[in-house]
Amino acid sequence: MTARSIDPLEQIRKWLRSEPAESSWHPADQGWKTIIGVDERTGLRVLKARSNKLPFELSAFILPSGKCIRLTVSSGVETEGIDKSLRVLIYRELLILNSIVELVKYVIISPKDTLAVAVDLEVSALDENIFRDSLLALFAGLIVMIERLGLTELLTPTARGALAKIHESLLREYSIPSPLDFISRVHVPKVTS
Repeated sequence: MTARSIDPLEQIRKWLRSEPAESSWHPADQGWKTIIGVDERTGLRVLKARSNKLPFELSAFILPSGKCIRLTVSSGVETEGIDKSLRVLIYRELLILNSIVELVKYVIISPKDTLAVAVDLEVSALDENIFRDSLLALFAGLIVMIERLGLTELLTPTARGALAKIHESLLREYSIPSPLDFISRVHVPKVTS
């Protein structure tokens, strides 16, 4: 059976290690608990994943066309209750970031308008290397968003520590000085219509 004949959500579940790899700070290796179900709001099948070492929710779902899978990582920062003028400034900064980078996009997840980072990947081109690069780009994008919006203090110490280790890993393993440089340079196959 080829990777393309396997359900993409099941494939992603396999690529997310269920036991943490002590020697790696790659996000895929952080001991994920996964569940696949149907999103009540959209009716789409979705994989939801959580890790004790990376306390952010990761989601993957196939877009309605069936050709593309969207990976998202939620910051956990809800903007629904924030003053409207501050919310506009936050959304403006996210739009500016979206104009700077190609791979990741900054999005808002309903119902609480939670800040998140997303990447769309072609199902037909999805393989483990593309998934791992994209997952790392999501977390690099999350670091950029947290820093640009000054949200570091809203994170738990565990979350801050985990993102710091990913940042250090980018410096050490990829010789890239900043997460923004990483998400500006990483390349995966483009989504085509």
